[in-house]
Amino acid sequence: MQDVHGEPSHHLATPELDLDLTARGGHVAPVVFHLPGRDVSPYALAPWLPEEFPEQPALLSVLRGDFFCLPFGGQENGPPHGDPANAPWQLTGETERSLTLYQKAFDSGGAIQKTISVRPEQHALFVEHQISNLEGHFSYGTHPILDLSHLDEEQGRITTSPFRWASVFTDSFANLDNGDTQSLKIGALFDDLKSVPLANGGTTDLTRYPARPGNDDLVMMVNEAATQEQPFAWSAAVLDGYLWFALLPTFPPLSSGSPTAVVPPPPGTDATPAASASKRSAPTSATESTSPAKIASPKKISPPPASFRKTNSSLSK
Repeated sequence: MQDVHGEPSHHLATPELDLDLTARGGHVAPVVFHLPGRDVSPYALAPWLPEEFPEQPALLSVLRGDFFCLPFGGQENGPPHGDPANAPWQLTGETERSLTLYQKAFDSGGAIQKTISVRPEQHALFVEHQISNLEGHFSYGTHPILDLSHLDEEQGRITTSPFRWASVFTDSFANLDNGDTQSLKIGALFDDLKSVPLANGGTTDLTRYPARPGNDDLVMMVNEAATQEQPFAWSAAVLDGYLWFALLPTFPPLSSGSPTAVVPPPPGTDATPAASASKRSAPTSATESTSPAKIASPKKISPPPASFRKTNSSLSK
């Protein structure tokens, strides 16, 4: 292991990318993708070091990149986003193209195996979490954090797969007592990311970033139910001349004897999936999940054509 941004981390290097994975919390970042002619690093690192905030949960002191949450959100008897985002992971396997780690989550009781792998000639992370011995009802999900701070105002573009419900957080998300501010109308429902109600009236466009500087806002979107044509959810971000995207599971129940999986696209395809820069969760249930359940979440980088502006669909036409 090596110290990366103040935190002991495992390193994986391939011709396609270099990544670091924190031993505490399993946060992935930085990730440097080696595109033809340039390197890009889409994931964010917190503008502080872990040692500066030792009293905070590891989720916040270590905060960076992408990590797995079980549960997704707060809980009464455990850290926010669960042990997987806060507690140590044990490295159990390593190859030239993969890292495998294990954690026994004491808050949920689940046993989790995390595998991050890279395929030849693909600028993509294939992230899988295999969960067993989980009993109860939990939300879960990955938590990507993208760095758009270096872009010009509204240069970045965010799109997602169709959603059936969306809302601004139903309480203050910014720490108002600390002088922080938020721009969106608390609890407002919306059906279009381009038209989300503002607290002071009017609407704003959440598909363009950076925007609304100095504000902390949270929205949640629940994707449309899976179909044979669209078996997964996705969201995508256009940054400085390249596209980041990831496939998301559609959050079916994790039940005894019926493992679930999201199959990544075949090698060489350019289907456009993703996990968005906004934070969100979706409900699922787990009952006696002694048979391992797999949650796969591929993330990919792609240099689009010069005329490309945004992602409209993840389906090949």
